[in-house]
Amino acid sequence: DPAGPGRPSSGIDPALHDEVVNILLLGGDAGPGRWSLRTDTMILFSIHRPTGRAALISVPRNLTRLLFPPTSTMGVTYPNGFTDLANAVYPIVQTRSELRRAYDVLPDIDPGVVALAEGLGYSLDTSIDDFVLIDMRAFVTLVDAVGGVTVDVPKAVPMPGNIPGAPTQYPDTIGPGLIPMDGSTALGYARSRTGDSDYHRAARQRALLSALATQVSAGDVLGSYSSVASAL
Repeated sequence: DPAGPGRPSSGIDPALHDEVVNILLLGGDAGPGRWSLRTDTMILFSIHRPTGRAALISVPRNLTRLLFPPTSTMGVTYPNGFTDLANAVYPIVQTRSELRRAYDVLPDIDPGVVALAEGLGYSLDTSIDDFVLIDMRAFVTLVDAVGGVTVDVPKAVPMPGNIPGAPTQYPDTIGPGLIPMDGSTALGYARSRTGDSDYHRAARQRALLSALATQVSAGDVLGSYSSVASAL
């Protein structure tokens, strides 16, 4: 459309937005032997304040034409939507000086995160209130810090190559069944996609987070707070 796309609408009464807190969970592919960080995992964690109910909504890493507010820097730069995959917003903003300057607006928050939150919030017609960004090494440390997690794996999952310097090694395939996972195994499970697709991988990531939420208590987190904080 030469005039550019219209403003997205979720159809939700804007007054109801105040009842929901949205936290953007970002998993970056940075790690040993890698030069950059792409947000291959993007999950909107929505919490309904009155009831405490929560939902996990995965955003595909290969989403195309992510939209930005028309008057924003990214909206002016990409008036018909972002021309690369959604997972490339962060590294492009981080490495292009004019974009980095435009989004360097919040203390101690990477401009790439600000731009990505702007695009996802606008495209989904919602607000993003906070974020968590971790790379692969931090993910391993985080899961190990809370004592690991057990996940119900419904079918065999081929595991990817382990990251360099991982504290433990895992087999070529895991499952099916209830699988106790340390940080290294949990990362491999969350990264695996050779046996199916990105969309199945996103479902595995939500299952992993749900298992952590039900198995890790507030006491577990407090008891390992320094390790959790260090990982984040």
